[in-house]
Amino acid sequence: MKILITGGRGFLGGWTVKSGEADRYILYGLKADLTDVSALRAEVKELQPDYVLHFGGVSHPATCEIDKDRAYQVNVKGTQNLVDATGWLGKPVRIIFASTAQVYEKPNVDEVKNGLCLTETRKISPQNYYAYTKHEAEQVLKIAQSSKLLVTVLRLFNVSHKSQSTKFVLPYIYHSLKKYKAGEISSIRIGNLNVYRDFSSIYDFEEILWSLINRTQIQYYDCYNLCSGQPRKVFDLAMILAKRLEVVDPVFEVDEARIRPGDPISISGDPSKLNLFLNRNLPPTTDEEFIERFLK
Repeated sequence: MKILITGGRGFLGGWTVKSGEADRYILYGLKADLTDVSALRAEVKELQPDYVLHFGGVSHPATCEIDKDRAYQVNVKGTQNLVDATGWLGKPVRIIFASTAQVYEKPNVDEVKNGLCLTETRKISPQNYYAYTKHEAEQVLKIAQSSKLLVTVLRLFNVSHKSQSTKFVLPYIYHSLKKYKAGEISSIRIGNLNVYRDFSSIYDFEEILWSLINRTQIQYYDCYNLCSGQPRKVFDLAMILAKRLEVVDPVFEVDEARIRPGDPISISGDPSKLNLFLNRNLPPTTDEEFIERFLK
């Protein structure tokens, strides 16, 4: 089994390479730029992959907003280039694509009050330009799917670990607490801590990924939420992190620039479809247990 991975040096890709090698899989990191058609086609043709794990792209919403053209060229046209390159192989190839739950319409106030968990049938209404490019890439893959190109889309909610970029909320809080403890900063500037978000561990992601790779009964195209189904309050997670790092009474200061206007108080996903497909039946976990895996 030959596995090609895009974004092998990124957060998801780096962890996937490490976990795959530990289980004696051989993964090949894509060297060509996704926007370089000829180099991409030559590399894919030489490798002849059976699987493509497509995790490469511009992955942070704010970065996409700053350079929309670059985000579109990499996330959308890069995906099309990858599809075209695999199409020249003349053999079945399976692509697993990391998308985002931000493609869904935000839950309104009443839906939040009623404890809505977003399912895969939720209306598509990308919440930002990053999500727009991810959904466009999904459409590229959906159009291309066939008996020769089997596509699995994973809509990620919040896959997190302390090793992730500080552009993301929990790693930012973790590293800021360490700076606060060391006396490097007098307060931690943060957005709204009184929100609930659906977090998964990077270990959950890897377990699900390899389970999917080892499944032989799959559709030409399918889409799954990758989430826990458990909304967690960000403030509570921050205080558990503070306790683990032995930080006493951390000072959090509201930074208006970090608050997204119209952000719902709670966003949670429904993992039922993926759990059913993989025969997963996991018990709920506590915030402390999640943080333990975040720090592991």
